[in-house]
Amino acid sequence: PIHNLLWSMSTEAHPPLLDHPREGPEPLAPTSPGQACTTLRPCNQTSNKCLVVVFLILSAATLACVWTVGRYFYDIPSPLPKPRPFVAVRGLFLQGDVFADRQRTPEGLLPNMGARMDWPEIHKQLRPGRKLVLLVRHAEGDHNQAQELLGRDYWWRHLSNHCTWREENDMFDSTLTELGQFQAQALNKLLRRQGWFAKLVPNPKQFKVISSPLRRTLQTTKGVYKGLPVGRFAVSEFCRETVGLYPCDARSSVSGRMGGSPCPFTEGLAVQFRGVANFNVTPVNISFPMRTAEYNALLMQGPPLGLVSDGDTWWGPERRETFAHKFQRAELFFASLMDRVWEPVVSVTTHAGFIREALQALGLEPYFARNCELIPVMLEDRRWVRDMQKKEDKDKEPQQVHAVTIGIIGLFLGILIGVGIGIAIGVAAFRAG
Repeated sequence: PIHNLLWSMSTEAHPPLLDHPREGPEPLAPTSPGQACTTLRPCNQTSNKCLVVVFLILSAATLACVWTVGRYFYDIPSPLPKPRPFVAVRGLFLQGDVFADRQRTPEGLLPNMGARMDWPEIHKQLRPGRKLVLLVRHAEGDHNQAQELLGRDYWWRHLSNHCTWREENDMFDSTLTELGQFQAQALNKLLRRQGWFAKLVPNPKQFKVISSPLRRTLQTTKGVYKGLPVGRFAVSEFCRETVGLYPCDARSSVSGRMGGSPCPFTEGLAVQFRGVANFNVTPVNISFPMRTAEYNALLMQGPPLGLVSDGDTWWGPERRETFAHKFQRAELFFASLMDRVWEPVVSVTTHAGFIREALQALGLEPYFARNCELIPVMLEDRRWVRDMQKKEDKDKEPQQVHAVTIGIIGLFLGILIGVGIGIAIGVAAFRAG
C-alpha cells in the first residue's frame, strides 16, 4: 500500500510521457481533449515537423516535375563542357586509336597508310565541312639525333638550351641529318613509285601543301614532294613546334636579319628555300600580350597562310608554351584551314608535339608519330554542322521562349505550388485537430 501511495503521488506531480513510459501501474486515461493536450505535450511539435517535411517533399517534387517538363520542351543549357569546334571523323583510320602502334609492319608503317577501308571509299567521305588532312612529321633533325646518342634525360638537362652541339649553332632551328634526308627520300619514293600519291590525292589541282616555318619541316616538305605536281607550298606559324625556351624550336628570319634570334645564323629562309615555299610575310600590328584571346583574334585577321613577322616574335628564352595554349593554337590552325583554304585535301608538315596536341584537340587518343610518318585525319568542322542544324530547326519550329526565362518561371511555379499544397495540408490538419 505504501508503494502504491508513493507512486500515485509522483504521477500526480509529474505526469508520465507516452514516449518514455515508466515501470509501474498505468496512469488513468484522460477524460477530456483538453486534458489529453496537457498530458501529451509533444504531439503539436511532432505534427509541425511532419507538416514541414511534407511541405519540403511536395515542393521538391513539384519543382522537379516543372523542370523536367521544361527540359523536355525547351533546350535548357546543360553544364556539360563546351563542344569541340573541330573533330576527327572516327572509324576511318588506325591512327589515334589506343593500340595503333601494335599494328605496324616490320618497316614501321601502318598497313594501307592506316586506312581501315579502300582509299576511294575514304574520299567519298569528303563533303562540305570536311577536309582530308595528311599530317607529316618532319624527318630526323640534329636535335633528334642528339637525343638518341646522348639520351633524352641528358639532352633535356644539359644541351636543350644550347645553340651548339657538334657544329657551330647546329641546335638552333635544327636541320635534317643524313638519316633525315634519307627518310624524306624514302617517303617520296613511296608516293611516286608505289602509287600512293594518286591514292591520297586523286586530283592534284585540289591539293594544298602547308609546312611549319622551321627549317627541318621545310626541308622535309621539299624532299617528300620533290617531283610531284604540288607547286610552291605555303607556311603557317600555327602548326609549328612548341614555342619557347629551347633554341631548336626557334626559327630563322625570312630576310636573314638577326633580330631577337637566340643564336647567330647566316642565311634567311627566303634564300635557303627560294622558289619552293611562299612565306607571305604580312606583319600584324598587335599590342596585346602573346597567348591572349585578343592576340589570337587579331592573328586570325592576318594572312590566311604565312608569317606574321620577318623574325621569330613568338619564341622566348624564359618560358615554354603550355598545353592549353597548344590546344588553342591547333584550333586556330584548323579554323584557318576550314575558313581560308578551299582545297579538300591538305598536307601539313609539322612536329610530333603539334601532332599529339592536334589529335587530342580533335578528340582522338594521343599518338606519337615517328620521323617522316604520314598520319591521315578526316577533319570535320562542327561549327558548320551546328549552323546548319540551327538553320533547319529555325525553319521547322516556331520561335521558342528563352531557356533561362522558362527555368525562372518553373522555379517560381514550383515554389508557389509547393507552398500552396503545404498550407492546405496545414489548415486541414489544424481543423481536424
